Amino acid sequence: MKIFFLVIGVAISILSFKIHFQTKMSKNESKPWPPYVSKCPEYWNVSPNSSECVNNTSKNKVPEGSNTIPTYNGTNLSELKQRQGQTYYNWDGISNINI
Repeated sequence: MKIFFLVIGVAISILSFKIHFQTKMSKNESKPWPPYVSKCPEYWNVSPNSSECVNNTSKNKVPEGSNTIPTYNGTNLSELKQRQGQTYYNWDGISNINI
């Protein structure tokens, strides 16, 4: 009889863990990724007029041309992807997204 209750206890424990784990995993699937896309690439700053990104450092710098690019506004992703490599090297949330 002790073995029966032991088996039932273990089965209930496994079942409750499985339900808890599945609930956690289903909540993670609904989150957008990346959770936040910055307006400017890494090491760039938003200019005072807030419509351009300005690079004032030697990190993630522009190979050639201007040190300004438009800020990310949520709708210009394809434009920024086309400019990648011309104006910046890495922009987390822009460089690594497939469109």
